[in-house]
Amino acid sequence: MSQTTPEVYSAKASSRVITLRCFVWVCIVFSTAIMATNSPCEAREPVRIWVDQSGLHSIEASLVNITDEVALLKRPNGSKAKIPVLQLSQTDQEYIAGWSNRSSFAENRCR
Repeated sequence: MSQTTPEVYSAKASSRVITLRCFVWVCIVFSTAIMATNSPCEAREPVRIWVDQSGLHSIEASLVNITDEVALLKRPNGSKAKIPVLQLSQTDQEYIAGWSNRSSFAENRCR
């Protein structure tokens, strides 16, 4: 039976403690990153296909905001596009009208 000296045992225990601390920190950082990307303050709009008046051009994006009759759309890759509301199809204009009339649009903001 081999005997363990206090120095060897101390090194093994210290190594395990460091490994455990690293694991805990990785978990904390990972969970914080997940929570930051899923902010409860930010309502998520569905990604949909937006079509122009002619029906020839379309964009896959979600509605972010409307200012001065211009819709700010965010593509799944993160890039953004500004499109005048009047250039969008009638269906999309109706969607925007319903979106801006929702009470959550004006009131659901974190303070």
